[in-house]
Amino acid sequence: MAKNGKLSDADLTPIFNGAGPRVQLSNSAAAAWNSLALHKDTVMRVKGKVSAYRTFESQQHFWNLYQAGKGNLAARPGTSNHGLGNAADVPPETEASIKRFGNKCNWDKIEAPGERWHFNYVGGFKRPNPGADPGNPVLRHGSGGFGQDHFVTKDS
Repeated sequence: MAKNGKLSDADLTPIFNGAGPRVQLSNSAAAAWNSLALHKDTVMRVKGKVSAYRTFESQQHFWNLYQAGKGNLAARPGTSNHGLGNAADVPPETEASIKRFGNKCNWDKIEAPGERWHFNYVGGFKRPNPGADPGNPVLRHGSGGFGQDHFVTKDS
């Protein structure tokens, strides 16, 4: 397994991030996130920025800010769920959707109780990744279920 904050491109997949920059999560976390973004009742299509996978160096930056009293809570580099590609910090407009629907795609609030914007992928999502563009989902064998079902029709 790759080291925390040192994941390879093969370990990471782009996620939907509204108008924000390209960000990535671990492959299974990204499949779950992108499925959640497809659901018609979620508010994932926002202008705010999502922070997801962090390199070791990026986590070191946030850790240094935290230690200096100039930043939010941050995990020590090498121990962060961001460094495993299994955590996302979201803009305020997105929080309610993840709280309401996240459990259907294995996203939950399991750490950092003082950070309402921080959510974790808790594993076990088995659907294929529909891609990072909710307007053009990629349907594959096994597609459907939460977030994808209204894009899939069954053969009769």
